[in-house]
Amino acid sequence: MPSAQADTRATFSVATFNLRGVMDRWQERQPLLRQCLHQMDADVLCFQECLTGEFGQERRLLPPWYHVFPCKAALFNLARSGGVLRWYSHTVERLLEVAPLRRFMVQLPPAVESWREQLRLKGGLFRTIRDLAMAPFFGNSVACRIAEAHEINHSTLVLGDWRAAQRIEFYIGRNGEGVEWQGGSGEEDEVVVVPPGLSPRGSSWRSRRNGGGSRRRRNGSNGAGEGAGAGAAGGGVGGSTSGELLAAESGTSISPAASQAGSEASTDGERSVVTGGLGGFKVYVVNAHLDHASAENRQRQALAVCDWMDKEKADCAAIILCGDFNGPPQEPFHAVLRRLGYSSAYKSVHGSEPPGTWPTGIQAPLMDEGDFECLDYVYVWSAPGYDVKVLSADVYGLQPAAHDKTLFPSDHAAVKATLEVSRKEVVADLQAAQQSMQQQRRRQQQKGPVW
Repeated sequence: MPSAQADTRATFSVATFNLRGVMDRWQERQPLLRQCLHQMDADVLCFQECLTGEFGQERRLLPPWYHVFPCKAALFNLARSGGVLRWYSHTVERLLEVAPLRRFMVQLPPAVESWREQLRLKGGLFRTIRDLAMAPFFGNSVACRIAEAHEINHSTLVLGDWRAAQRIEFYIGRNGEGVEWQGGSGEEDEVVVVPPGLSPRGSSWRSRRNGGGSRRRRNGSNGAGEGAGAGAAGGGVGGSTSGELLAAESGTSISPAASQAGSEASTDGERSVVTGGLGGFKVYVVNAHLDHASAENRQRQALAVCDWMDKEKADCAAIILCGDFNGPPQEPFHAVLRRLGYSSAYKSVHGSEPPGTWPTGIQAPLMDEGDFECLDYVYVWSAPGYDVKVLSADVYGLQPAAHDKTLFPSDHAAVKATLEVSRKEVVADLQAAQQSMQQQRRRQQQKGPVW
């Protein structure tokens, strides 16, 4: 029978990582990205600038026991633009249903970008060609190995300016006595559209060996092919108004090549999926990619994400908000997050944010350039009666390849936080009980043995 302390705590890790799509020497970067993800060994991975959905970029990099929840941010934004762009997004989704066309469209982004890099084509026309090639797949993605796909709710918030946020909702720890399971069905996602200028008001987990799937609970699957289609379709988004809920298609197929590549990414040896945690804590992990061009847009988008999560605060233990925020720590939206109760995981451990997470130092023909600064964050919010302790926070991906000092996993570094969720009142009772037991032992020792 588990101990009381095990029943009231849960530990897990979350990381955010901008993958830089297939740009900046993608073929050379793939092995470094796999190595970096293996070193992080995070339970929840939040990706930005990821070619997701049918392209399956994250699946090519991850072991098969992660469930992937894609967010096609580009198509969602195109669909809500109206006119020709809306027609384009719907047409793309229909074309992706035809296998030969899907295979061609999946091959197009790396081919176009390789061509641009070889010829150093920086002009606006060539950028547009690149964007059109990547648009069917470009966006965010969340990969999770904590729960089965059918136990996770996934939804998306369209932020405008080609950006989107997504969230997953799950229970960490055992579904204890008297706790009703409320996990997602995996059959339908929500998509919320925010027009510009508006904001919507263990037992221990078992280790896995190479090829192992996710932990079984109820009638879950092994994770090799589930969770891929959630939020993948752009159809039906249209010109919806603020706060409207839109059904996104589920079950979108992933190309066989992507699935096979994901299996090849498996690593040898034992993999500890999650340790500790039996309390059945409801947790949200939010993955946001904010605008890179305008501080005003970043402020609006950050507020929209916070408003989106406000109505969920009464029914959860913690919210983990992370992503590529594209703004240094002194930007005003960080102060807004702090006023709303969010705290930076990295700063809580180290006293300040990392010196920088972008640019890493990668050298590429068409790379973005700028001053080294911190743009990537993991923020934590805990509900009344709960406590979220940051056990560690680290930056990954700032080391170049051993054979090439100009090659890095991405132009962004990753930020990972390991967190412990607990119930405050129970923790206090446990501490008092432990102190009482220690006092009793000391008194017994002072009395000496009884003959």
